[in-house]
Amino acid sequence: KYGDFVIKVTNNNEGAVCLSSITTVFKDSNGDFAISKKSDQSFVCIPAKGVTYVYNWGYKENYAQYPIYEFSCELANISDDFVYNGIEIKSNNTGSQIAVTLTNNSGETIKSASVIVLYYKGNDIVGVENGYSDATVANGSNAYINVDYPKDSKYNTVSFDKYEVYYTQASISF
Repeated sequence: KYGDFVIKVTNNNEGAVCLSSITTVFKDSNGDFAISKKSDQSFVCIPAKGVTYVYNWGYKENYAQYPIYEFSCELANISDDFVYNGIEIKSNNTGSQIAVTLTNNSGETIKSASVIVLYYKGNDIVGVENGYSDATVANGSNAYINVDYPKDSKYNTVSFDKYEVYYTQASISF
């Protein structure tokens, strides 16, 4: 999508972490501050040695114009309200959207869950979309999440040739 800025977040720790927020400070080619933006996701759970993605939505701002950037992360306390391990993801491209099956093997009952889908054309990310389910899912059961194809700033579907799905969080309480 025009101007989106996608951030890969890797947890190098032996245990799960919760990312409360990630802020990107963008600077111009002279190194002068231009804009500060928090990611569009909040409270992302990353399993031990896991990876996820967050992004800054670029419809109103083209972040590609800022060649220098830096990040600051705010971690949250590990909460018993969220699942960090035991989530398995499978997906299917239906021809009109990505159908995600999230299998709950956490030992808990999940009350809501979310994923993020990255869309690629070759090696370039051309879109990012979130998916969410508020279904109650018992241990050993599945949540089903439909994620739309990416659209450009004029709401036209963006073509892609591959995609990846990542877990962002699952709540066990409301």
